[in-house]
Amino acid sequence: MSEMRTDEAPFYEREIPRLSSWVVWIAFAVVLTSIGVWEYAMRSVGLSTDDIGESPAHWAVERRKVDAGEAEVAIIGASRILFDTDLDVFEEVTGIRPVQLALAGTSASSFLTDLANDPDFDGLLIIGMTEILYFMPPEVGLYEGNLEHYRSETPSQRFGHALHLMLSRALAFIDPDYGLVPLISRGSMGAHERSGTAPPYDEVWKLAFSESDRQTSLWHRIETPGHLNDHAKHAWMAGWALRKPTLLEGFERADETVAATVRDVDKIRARGGEVVFVRCPSAVFYQDIEREHLRRSDFYDRVISETASLGLHFEDYESMQGLDIPEWSHLSASDAKVFTRAYAQELVRQSEWLQQRMARDDT
Repeated sequence: MSEMRTDEAPFYEREIPRLSSWVVWIAFAVVLTSIGVWEYAMRSVGLSTDDIGESPAHWAVERRKVDAGEAEVAIIGASRILFDTDLDVFEEVTGIRPVQLALAGTSASSFLTDLANDPDFDGLLIIGMTEILYFMPPEVGLYEGNLEHYRSETPSQRFGHALHLMLSRALAFIDPDYGLVPLISRGSMGAHERSGTAPPYDEVWKLAFSESDRQTSLWHRIETPGHLNDHAKHAWMAGWALRKPTLLEGFERADETVAATVRDVDKIRARGGEVVFVRCPSAVFYQDIEREHLRRSDFYDRVISETASLGLHFEDYESMQGLDIPEWSHLSASDAKVFTRAYAQELVRQSEWLQQRMARDDT
């Protein structure tokens, strides 16, 4: 380091060493090799570039289709209607491709209110009725913040989303459920540092395979018996044990939820739209909870009756029963196609709104 003096004060100039080009090339090779090794490792565990994942930005893209008048049919609800609906099959049966707005671990009630207050929506709204989530306090939903993101998304956030999509379609390892930090945390199965929070093994891991238009299905590794299937079942039991007091509190406020649902359904109908409810299959652990705490007559049937809506409950249709529910809550990807065809066909038979729209479009 050389010292230069002036009349005012000493000035120091740092000499920057020259960097050999071979050092740059070695660093580049190390980075490229590391990316290649990590990409190979992630593909070997079943990740794919066809899976673009889930985020508030993905959801906002679909929500803006309502604003653009592209939502003749929209779907809201929790992960069951999200995983159990095949958009291609629905379009094949009805001639209409629905806009998928359902969100895992989140009550549909806030999103019903959002669409009820949106003058741009006058279509058919399919609400997936997962009582354990629909009647919980809305503020505890996993993706409640998506509405705020959609309303306030900045140009830079949209650009970031476009860049993320481009990279996701080239690199399978860009999956938040299989990032380095989550993988490291799962190595400490006994870690549980804060009360009221779940240890890593009790948290929900990767369940979904998500494509364009938010076409989502159960990840194939969850469908087959083994460690990940066992873990998913454990996570459902652990989640219920942790959140039971909060959920039961929501169930006790059923009167408020039903009243809000009636109000919102009436708003949609006043604009010429319609609302139907679809109850997807569940099994074993969840079925036991639903029968004990969420009796059909007190929750599902009450919503259908007080809103005067068409309801399609899997228990009422032979074509919607006997399907594969690998982790008790979501259908396998293949049986989601079967279920979608069954409930879409019933909509064609029973929904006057859909019949009129299909006749108008000569579908």
